[in-house]
Amino acid sequence: TAAKTVAIVSSNNQKKLTVPATVKVAGEDFTVTSIGKKAFSGKKIKKVVIDGTNLKSVHKNAFKGSKNLNKVVVKNVKKNSKVGKQIVKAVKRANSSAKVVFK
Repeated sequence: TAAKTVAIVSSNNQKKLTVPATVKVAGEDFTVTSIGKKAFSGKKIKKVVIDGTNLKSVHKNAFKGSKNLNKVVVKNVKKNSKVGKQIVKAVKRANSSAKVVFK
């Protein structure tokens, strides 16, 4: 059977958010493969931690509206990979002074 995948399309407007590699919906596991347009658009959002193990794409406006975003921590993604570059671009479009840390 094919793995079930999911895209992050919206989030709670809170100070810290975490994007896991997989999420459980109605008892089933889904692999997080993309972050969509305006997925993180809350004004309260300051820090986002992303487990990018299964990420394949991040929309350039994924953080649009997150003007107070100051730090994004990315795990399991190389900085110079396609997804790594997409994350940096999306964060800088939202707040040019925000830090992106790859671990």
